[in-house]
Amino acid sequence: MSDGKEAGSGLKGGVQLPGLGGVRVEVVPHPRVRTLLRRATAARWRLLALLGAFLATIPTWPALDDVFRTGAVTQDRPNFEGGELALLVAIVLVVPITWVAVGQGPGRLVGALLVASVTGWSLTTRLWASWATPPTVDDVLRGYLIVGCAIVAAALWLDRHRNPITRLGLALLGVGCAAIVALPTVGNASTPARDALLPLPKGVVIVAEDSGCESGGSCERGFQLTGTDPQATVRLLTRHLEDRGWRIGDEHQGKACRRLGYLANPYRACVSVSYLRGPGTVEVRFDVFNPREPRISY
Repeated sequence: MSDGKEAGSGLKGGVQLPGLGGVRVEVVPHPRVRTLLRRATAARWRLLALLGAFLATIPTWPALDDVFRTGAVTQDRPNFEGGELALLVAIVLVVPITWVAVGQGPGRLVGALLVASVTGWSLTTRLWASWATPPTVDDVLRGYLIVGCAIVAAALWLDRHRNPITRLGLALLGVGCAAIVALPTVGNASTPARDALLPLPKGVVIVAEDSGCESGGSCERGFQLTGTDPQATVRLLTRHLEDRGWRIGDEHQGKACRRLGYLANPYRACVSVSYLRGPGTVEVRFDVFNPREPRISY
């Protein structure tokens, strides 16, 4: 009995067979199984990086507006609406999603750098970026995309000998980084163009015109016009503008407003049609303004 115990105690990872002594059993997984296990482990780290990047966007969420609003200094900070925040976060996550789809190795360092870059975008947007004219939200987003794409491109290049870059990978990276040039650059408000109204309907003529900008966040252009009859001219110009997509009367009688862009473009355009009793003319006025500009109220 003592011999059997001594033999059994010396067979780590083995089995004791009657009459045959100790037999060591070693399980060797198939090469394909080992490859699948390595890929699963690598994918786990990349997915954790994607989750970390998503959690890093939390400081920009509307639920934290009151937390970051500490006084007059933060009045012009970007309090995002739900729809525009969802779109911005989707664009931000394009870079880590590209890495998850393209990367082959675990990429823990790359994942950490991507999470750090998303955190930098989130905090910079919340604490320093502004919707005021000119808005800087788009500048911060573009800077993040440049940094994130550079991280992914450098990682793929350095790892190209061990994990060759596929055409699919390059295509995904190209799509992810295309947002850098697709994102519009937003500057000061622009003066409404004359062709917003021209050419005029038959029988209507311009007797006066003015245009200008009061500040970086507000520009306008106005026309004074005459026709056969003031009220008929108002109706004619209203139909003329409605044919151009203005839904006059939906918000105010004789006035309509619409957004000029999305993402980080805060500007709105409005048009109004009114009868000026003094000169006896009809005025059509276009305004381009930034409703989030703290110096302007509309």
